[in-house]
Amino acid sequence: MVNIEPGSYEEAMASSAATEWMRAMEEEMKSHHENQTWDLIPRPPYSRVLGNRWLYKLKRHPDGSVARYKARLVVQGFRQIFGTDYLETYASVGRYESVRLLLAVAAAKGLHLLQFDVKTAFLHGQLDGSTLYMDQPEGFSTGEAGVVCRLNKSIYGLKQSPRCWLETFTRFMRGIGLVPTQSDPCFFTGTVGEDRIFLISFVDDCLVASASKEGVEEVVRF
Repeated sequence: MVNIEPGSYEEAMASSAATEWMRAMEEEMKSHHENQTWDLIPRPPYSRVLGNRWLYKLKRHPDGSVARYKARLVVQGFRQIFGTDYLETYASVGRYESVRLLLAVAAAKGLHLLQFDVKTAFLHGQLDGSTLYMDQPEGFSTGEAGVVCRLNKSIYGLKQSPRCWLETFTRFMRGIGLVPTQSDPCFFTGTVGEDRIFLISFVDDCLVASASKEGVEEVVRF
């Protein structure tokens, strides 16, 4: 059936919506190529290679009809070994008190508000020095024997991915003039151009406010 979410690559390719699911996987692979998530290399001797799988999700309209087919490649992070494949995993998210405070100030001061999310956020996160290898994605293998993916970015499923993403995002915010507050490491404030900016991040969802609409748009453009 078209409205059933497949549980595996085989099910997706055998479904009546195989064309749509393949298009969704190709879009996901395009994101990996653009972000240079991995390099293909011969498998190093005695290396441990993590598996992966495709996850499929139907995005729906309010009436229940299908809006979009989404496919995500997820590495089998449960096979990672602490001390070898990762060390720290904790990553802060914006506090609800910070969100309520920003909304209250925006309402009182008439600030411009905008919510946005970062597409494939984890694929922007730089790995923290760990050398990790992954099997080639099912359906997109080069067919070369012994070739694996050496990961460069914090792909979905890795235990350290949220932390790597937050560290990358924080460095980027500092680069455009926004620094985290002492009370909330995910509440950023600073000046961009001549505009005072306030921004809260909750993993890949962000809320940005400023007295200037142009200031808000400039941050989103960055």
